[in-house]
Formats: sequence, C-alpha cells, structure tokens
Amino acid sequence: MAPSKRRYGVVVDAGSSGSRVFIYSWEDALLQQKNLGQLSLLEQNSVTKLHSEKEWKKKIFPGVSSFAGRSRDELWSEHVKPLVDHVMDHVPKSAIPSTPIFFLATAGMRLLDEPVREHLLNTVCELLATNTGFYLGAGGCAKRPNVEIIDGEVEGLYGWLGLNYLAGSLVSKVEGLKSRDLRLPLGESQDLASLQSRDELADVKNPHDESRLSESSTLGFMDMGGASAQIAFVPNATETARHLDDLYQVRLRSVNGQLQEWNVFVSTWLGFGANEARRRYLETLPAVEGIISDPCLMKGLTMNYGDFKVIGGGDFSACMANASPLLMKHLPCTDHPCLFNGVHAPALDFSMTKFIGISEYWYTSADIFGLREEDYNFHVFSHKTQEYCSRDWDDIVAESEEGGFNKISRDKLQVACFKATWVLTILHEGFGVPIGPMIGEESEDPTDTPFVSPFKSLETFDDQELSWTLGKMVLYSSSQVPPAKNSDDREVGVGYVPSMLDGSTIVIPGGEGRTSEDIGFLSLPLVFLLVIAFGVVYFLLGKTKVTGGIINQFSRLTQRLRWKKTLESVDLESGPVVPPTCRSSSALDLSEMRSNTPRLQTSQSSINIPTTGRFKGLGMNSRAPSRSSSATRLAE
Repeated sequence: MAPSKRRYGVVVDAGSSGSRVFIYSWEDALLQQKNLGQLSLLEQNSVTKLHSEKEWKKKIFPGVSSFAGRSRDELWSEHVKPLVDHVMDHVPKSAIPSTPIFFLATAGMRLLDEPVREHLLNTVCELLATNTGFYLGAGGCAKRPNVEIIDGEVEGLYGWLGLNYLAGSLVSKVEGLKSRDLRLPLGESQDLASLQSRDELADVKNPHDESRLSESSTLGFMDMGGASAQIAFVPNATETARHLDDLYQVRLRSVNGQLQEWNVFVSTWLGFGANEARRRYLETLPAVEGIISDPCLMKGLTMNYGDFKVIGGGDFSACMANASPLLMKHLPCTDHPCLFNGVHAPALDFSMTKFIGISEYWYTSADIFGLREEDYNFHVFSHKTQEYCSRDWDDIVAESEEGGFNKISRDKLQVACFKATWVLTILHEGFGVPIGPMIGEESEDPTDTPFVSPFKSLETFDDQELSWTLGKMVLYSSSQVPPAKNSDDREVGVGYVPSMLDGSTIVIPGGEGRTSEDIGFLSLPLVFLLVIAFGVVYFLLGKTKVTGGIINQFSRLTQRLRWKKTLESVDLESGPVVPPTCRSSSALDLSEMRSNTPRLQTSQSSINIPTTGRFKGLGMNSRAPSRSSSATRLAE
C-alpha cells in the first residue's frame, strides 16, 4: 500500500490571557474510502481518526485582545507570526494551500467595543491572507468565516464533540454495529479499533455497572471557566422527544460516508464560573467598618477586595451555606424542568449518561487535593475541601514552598477553598449529580449494584488533551468525507433555525457560516408564507391555542436575543471581575436566601431541595436555543 496522503488543519484558541495553536492531521478521505476493505467494521463506521502531537501545540502571551489600538506590524510580529512560524515547522509546505486555519476567539475580544473588535479580527485575517498560504474559508477575508468569535454554546458543542471522539462514541448506528456497544470504561484503555464484529464489541465491558450505562452511547460534557459554566449532553429518548425544540442537531459523516446524527442539549450559565461566582459571593457578605469576614478564606489570610479588607474565617459549613444561594434556584422556572437560575433543560438521566468535567472541575481536585487517578467521590472530595478550608494559611504556604499542591501559584491557593466549595455546590445542588453512600456504608446485599459516581473530572483522555479545538477539527474533517451512494447527502455541521432570525452564525465545518444578513433576500417571501400559514392554523385551531403558542415561541426568541447580547460583552474565560470601590446596594439578602434556598446535606446521601421561596436577586438568565415545532434545524 502506498504511503497515506495526509491532510492538515489548524485551530487557534484565542483566549483572554493568550493564544494556543493546535495542529491536527488525518488521512485523506478519498484514500480511506478507496481502502475501506482494509478497515474494520468499527473503523468504517467511525469518524475520521485525527492525529496530533505534543510538539504541535504552542501558547503565546498575552491575548490578541491586548493588541487593540496597537500597530499592524506589532500584531504580526509579536502575536500572529510566532503562531504561524510554529505551524510552518510542522505542516509540509506542499499541504499548506489545502490546510484550513481557524482563528477563533472565545474570550477577551468580547470586552472590546464592536468597531475595535471587528477591526482587530479583520487585521488578523488580512495578515494571514497576506503572509501565509493557508485556506481561510469561502470568501476569504471578505466574509471572514475562519476568523471570528464563538459563543459559549458553540464552544460547549465543540467540547462535547472532542470528548466523545476520544471516547470512541461517534459511530454510525447501522445494522450489526451499534454505538451503544462501544462503552469505553473510564480509566481503562481499550483498543476499540481492533474490534471486528458486533460479537467482539459486546466484549467491551464497563467494569463497574454496565447495565446503568447500556442505553447511552455518548458521554456528557461539563466545563467551568472563570466566568461561565457549561453543560452538553444527549438526553435519553423520552427527554429528547419532549424537548426537541431545545436541542442542537449535530451531523457527522463516518469514514464510509454514512451520516451520523446526534441531538445535543447545550447551555451556558454566565456568571457561574469560578471567578464570577466568587465575585457575586463577596458581594453578599456584610462589611463592618470596611472589613469583610469570609468563611471561604483560610484563617490567618487577609486579602483586599476593592476598598475592603477580607479576613479569613476558615469555616467550611458556613462557606457551603453561603455558596448555595448563588445558584439562584429561587428564580421562577417559566419552562419546566429547570436546573438552576431559572434555566430550562431536559432532565439529566445519570443512570444512562456519565459526565466528564474539565477545567475548574479538574484543577481543584487534582492540583489542590491530589485526586488525579481516583473516581470522583463526593464524600472524599467534601472531606478534603473541609480539611483545606480549616487549615491555617501559614501552614498552606509552608507546604507550598516545600513543593506541595503541584507547585501552583499562591493566588490560586488563596481562592481554592471557595472554588472547591463551588464545584461541590454546582455539581450536586445545581446539576443534581447523585452523592452516593459514604465509604464503609455500602449495602451488604450482594445483589445490589455498587454505586459508581456518574461524574469524573479529567484533563486528558488516553493521553490526549480535552480541548474544544479537537471538536472543531472533528467536525471539519468529517465534512471532507463524501457521502456514500446509499447515504443521506445532507451536509455535515451543527445548527438551529433561530440563528437565521437573530443573526448568529450557523456553524458549518469549513467556517462558511451564514448569518441573517446573508439570507436577507429570503425575508419577504418568508414573511408572506408565514402569514398564510398563520391564517390556516388560526382557522383550524382557534385563536387561544394559536396565539398562546406564538407568544411562547416569541418569548423564547426574545430571551435568546437578550442572552446573545449579554454574551457578546462578557469575557467567558476570566470574567469581568472588577473589584468594586464601594459595596453594591443591590447585594442579595443572605438571610432570606438561607431560609428559602436548597441546601446540600453533607451528612446525608441525598439532597433536600425545598420548592418554596421567591425573592428578588441577581437574575442572569441564560437559555438553550429554542425553535418553533415546525422548524427544522439546519446542520450545514
């Protein structure tokens, strides 16, 4: 067999603190299809296998947003060129014209005024077009499809794709091969590519509790940054049918050209990342003569917060009690069911889906508590958190200077008590992850299924970094596969119809997103057809039912528009954590929260969630995308 013809793709994660470049490579799709007979049944029905190496990654500082107002030459020489030079060292010169480069900003850029932001992105695109030969998408810099800002929901979808690619879950559902057979045990390495038949696939066992996971073929994705928290998962069949309007449709193409379709729920909670949650938390604490007593700060530690001095109390129980109201579970749920902050979501079926948490979920458990290999256990994690929060700050500093805590910086150690407490709060009170029995209190009945937490925090999966950039390239490489003769020929991608109305981009693999401006010519015919359709439905169903449904859908759309506007102005990586010069007059009534907000009962194996309590607070509502029942999601 002749040497494989390789394709390449480049993604730049342009964050607020710096930019990271990732290079990926895969075998040419046409060559793979030509040699299908040499591939196993599993390989034929899986998405294209990507290759990357540690040496292919590079990070530079500071973030691209810091170049606003600086010269074009400085932007090139100090930021873009070092990234390009690194890529040129690893991508063959002959492959450059066919290699797409995606420069995608996820944070920092949102804080800039729109004219400044657009000018900066246009300049980046022009520099790439002028000084490199990389593919910049259809229309190049005139439409700039490959150089843009992506929002939290798209980032969450890419994260879900990357995770499930590494787990071997992105497999066509065809006769003789079902992806539900591909349960990849977490913590164990399985050579799934070597399995040849369904009988062999049945031998891939979950060492813990296969029956609890047998209905699901994908893993759920959780991410927590500085300003936002995200979740992405495939609901069970019942919840999918109930909440189809709230789901993204993801289309991929397997190596053999067969189409894969996944209905994924994604939501972002702005203000619920670790840094923003702490800022909101500090705003709830009373100040006496310029001094704030903080139970989430270790004893002996004093910090400044604006004009105030924050003194550590080292009280884990009080810290938990104060963190709980930050979930805003008192806010009305206008569209049941809701998780927290009034955000609607399909019910999470933890008996079916196992969730992986990255970023802050990993940093706290691994760097602070050294829980790297162990499966997540609420009782162990909460005990470690209580121990840490109760320690004297001088003892922590001494251990750190001796090489403890994975040598992380002192400023991160200072806020670790709150962050660990917030992780516990959002996991169990927010998302409802089951707690499970305490160690030593498991059932003695041998017929009982042992409890295994449906959550685990990870930084890498099979030695590969969990990054949303991987998901982006999974989507792109999948789009390069031509459809099989007997396959659905719809395009690969992910999207939803409301994006045509609110101007947001329909995400497609090559970056050639279409916005409402691009399809404006459809407006008049579309409105005319909608008016006719409304008249017919009005006549058939009656005034109350029709107008009620339209009002509900219009409410969903306007909520989404407001949320999009908020997202565009906030740094989702680090958050607008600006120390105040005075105490906020709108600080939450903590005593009222304590009497009405759900509590995490650390001494029990269940969570007591009262349903009463309505009061005014900080309402940072976010919603997953919704659409009318007659709309069809676009996956271009």
